[in-house]
Amino acid sequence: MEAFKATNEDVPEVGANTGNENIYVSLASIQGKEDSYGSAKVPGVKFSAAEGDTLRIVRYYDRTTSEFVYPVDYEFEVIGIKTFNHDNTPISHDHTAQTQKQQEYRISGDFLVLRNELYTGFSHSTLGTADTSGTDLWHDAVTVELYTPKKSTETKLYYEVGYNFLINSSGKHEGNVTTAGIERQIDIIDQVGQTVTIEGSDQLTISPGDYVTFSRTPGATQYQINSIQYTATTTIIEFVSSIPASQTEMFWTPSVSRIIIKDGDCFLVPKELRYHKRTVTFAPNNFDNKVYEADFVESNSITDYFDSETLSYGKPYAIIDNEKEVLERLL
Repeated sequence: MEAFKATNEDVPEVGANTGNENIYVSLASIQGKEDSYGSAKVPGVKFSAAEGDTLRIVRYYDRTTSEFVYPVDYEFEVIGIKTFNHDNTPISHDHTAQTQKQQEYRISGDFLVLRNELYTGFSHSTLGTADTSGTDLWHDAVTVELYTPKKSTETKLYYEVGYNFLINSSGKHEGNVTTAGIERQIDIIDQVGQTVTIEGSDQLTISPGDYVTFSRTPGATQYQINSIQYTATTTIIEFVSSIPASQTEMFWTPSVSRIIIKDGDCFLVPKELRYHKRTVTFAPNNFDNKVYEADFVESNSITDYFDSETLSYGKPYAIIDNEKEVLERLL
């Protein structure tokens, strides 16, 4: 991966606008060239991005320590993808006889345009052109992640997920995995018959059909909830059957968790990543230094050879105030 600053004032992209501090990241390692990943390895693979997307630096290679560094929150706003040729490229170049072919390769093709951020080794001030070397780290075996920030909506959506099953050494399911919740206690401020009122209208971790007790004593009688109504300042809970009078508190254990999400919703997929060789000094015009290295990356697809994007969540649900399930008798 290689990034440039735009200083060619002979093209409209720059013109007299010497304050153009955008970062131009070449996508030659991925697409648009004969030796790109999308040509040499998996024909048809193409990188896509839209204005407002975010590019995050996952890691880069520190040639001093010979180790990968994983920076925290190095994120850039995407302006878009632009395609340049020899005549309209914003990247300055002199096309010396010795490096004309190499420079033509580097200054043309598809570029991911990013808004500048002042991250050490990745800011606009560290970049060079096709003629001058920069002090940036974009060429040091950088791995990036591109994502579209989740857009907020007025209605929060909840996605159903399936049960989680352990698989034993024989490759068979051992049964549903459950995790017991923590016992919860809440004070009752009013009781009328088999209906109780509690203070506050925060969403509870219980639902109609769940059971609660009115004592911490092991084996205490459980009472099933028929309905829950949230008001502006209180929550009203009605039970299926009669409950003991004059209750002041109730207890329950939230529904057990059926799936535990710890590391994201993705696959770790082996891919060939195209870098400048890490064992030699960076020399952008020496194409012999461009190599493919196999490594694991996070992806929603298990392969690039066919459409295999997979998500683990099911259909969405939303909470609608004052709505309830209605069962109709079929005649």
